[in-house]
Amino acid sequence: MTEEKFWELIEESKQTGRSAQPSILLGLLVGLPCDEIVSFFEIQRAKMSELYVFDVLAACFLICSYVSDDVFEDFTSWVVAQGRESHLAVRTDPTALCEIIAREDVDGIDWGAFAYIADEAYTQKTGKEELIERAEIAAAPDIEEDWPKTRGGLRQRYPELYDEFWDEDRTLEIHS
Repeated sequence: MTEEKFWELIEESKQTGRSAQPSILLGLLVGLPCDEIVSFFEIQRAKMSELYVFDVLAACFLICSYVSDDVFEDFTSWVVAQGRESHLAVRTDPTALCEIIAREDVDGIDWGAFAYIADEAYTQKTGKEELIERAEIAAAPDIEEDWPKTRGGLRQRYPELYDEFWDEDRTLEIHS
C-alpha cells in the first residue's frame, strides 16, 4: 500500500462522520488483501511515531487531563485518523488541535478506536491474531520530557491549548 492509498482510506472513512468512522474504516480494511492490511498498520504506526514529540504529549495531557503510554498511543492514532492535513498540522504545531477538537466533544471521543483497527480487520479476515508479528514497525521513539514546573508554566508554554482544554476538576478527579 502506498502512503497515498493510506490517506485515501482515512478520508473515505471520514465521510459519514466522526462516530461512524471506526466501523467504516474497519469495513474498508477487511475488504483489502491481508498484505494491504499489514501495510496499512505499518504506515499508521509510522505516522503515529511522527507525533511522538513532547509538544504533542503535552497537548494530549491538556486535552485528556491525563497521559500515559496507552492514552498517548490512542491519542496519536486518533490524530492520524483525522487525515493527512490534521496530522501534518498537529505535527507542525499542536495548537492546531484547537481547530480540530471542540472542548465539548472531548469526553465523547473514543481515543482508542483506531489504535488497533488494522489488527482487528486482519483478525476478522483471517481468524488469526498475527498482524503485529507480520508487521515491520519500529519502536515508538522516546520522548524527551520537559514538563513545566507549575500549572502557570504549562499555561505560559501552551496558552491556546490550556485556555481551550484545561479542566482543573477533571484533572483532580482523575489524579485523586
